[in-house]
Amino acid sequence: MGIIKEFIHDYRTMKHVASFNKALENGEFKPFDDDFYHQFDGKYFNGLPVRYYLQQMNMGKCYDASAILALALGNDDNYVVRGELAERSKLQDDHFGHGWVETEDGKVLDTTWQIIADKDAYYRVFGVKGEGKRTAKQFFEDCKGMSDWTIHDKEYYENNYVPLMYPMILGAYSLLKMNVEKSKNEKERSYYAGLLSELPDIEKVPSIPDIEME
Repeated sequence: MGIIKEFIHDYRTMKHVASFNKALENGEFKPFDDDFYHQFDGKYFNGLPVRYYLQQMNMGKCYDASAILALALGNDDNYVVRGELAERSKLQDDHFGHGWVETEDGKVLDTTWQIIADKDAYYRVFGVKGEGKRTAKQFFEDCKGMSDWTIHDKEYYENNYVPLMYPMILGAYSLLKMNVEKSKNEKERSYYAGLLSELPDIEKVPSIPDIEME
C-alpha cells in the first residue's frame, strides 16, 4: 500500500507541475518581474519594505503577504481571497488553505508562487474551491483592530515610535546581514544587500517612546 500511495503521489505531482509549466509557457501565468516589484518602491508596512514581505514571506505566510499586497496596490475594489487549492491538497493529503489577491480585470496575484495569472487558468490548475472573497475595502475594515493597515515611507519609521517595530526591523536587519555574509553568488548577495539598504536606519528608529517630563 505504501508503494501504491507513493506512486499516486508522484503521478499527481508530475501532473500538477506539468499543468503549471504549461500555463507559464502559454502566457496564462506570468512571474512577478522587476517592474512588478518597482511599483512598491518607497512603500513600507509595519516598518519593513513591502517588497520584503512579498519576497521573504512568500512561502507559508500567504494570508499575511496577500493582504499586504492588496493594501500596497491601493485599489479598494480588488479582492482579498481565501480558499482551498484542491490540487495541492491531494499532494499533501490534507486541506491546503491559501490566500491570494484578485483584481477587477480578472487577474490572480499569488505571492506564494510569485505569479500574475488569468483567473480561469489559476482556478483550473490549482483546483480552487470553497473560495471566499471580500473587496480590499471590506477586508481592511473588518481587520482594522489588528493593525492600522497604512502604508508609510521609510522616514516615518525613523521619526515616529511605533509599538513593536524596533524588534521587527532589528530582526530583519540581522537576518539580511547574515544572508549577505553567507550568500554563495554575487546575484544573491546583491539582492540581500539591496533589501538591507532599504530598511529604516536602525540607529534612528525609536525603540521607546519619548516621555515628556512634567
